[in-house]
Amino acid sequence: MFLNDVAEGGETSFYDGSQSWQTGPEYLRVQPKRGMGVLFHATVQPVDGVFPPTASSFGARDGFKLDPYSLHAGLPAVHEKYLLVQWIWPTYLNHDVSDLDN
Repeated sequence: MFLNDVAEGGETSFYDGSQSWQTGPEYLRVQPKRGMGVLFHATVQPVDGVFPPTASSFGARDGFKLDPYSLHAGLPAVHEKYLLVQWIWPTYLNHDVSDLDN
């Protein structure tokens, strides 16, 4: 959630990482506006629908597959930018002992 308006710069840009995580084209750019939020899922549930997932694939962690459309970057802000970030963990995941190196 953006906590202030940013007159210049500071956009959140999303990229299509379905072909390459390094060179995917930009498909969305969000200008910071006070009170506006951006919600996206960094992972997707596997096609088999098993939850917690049992599938494993490239880019998977704990059975989740990375969503290639979640690749994003905060672009440089010319003026100050304030935001609030909230992470949501699956209820069964103990983030205190999760494998931070992978």
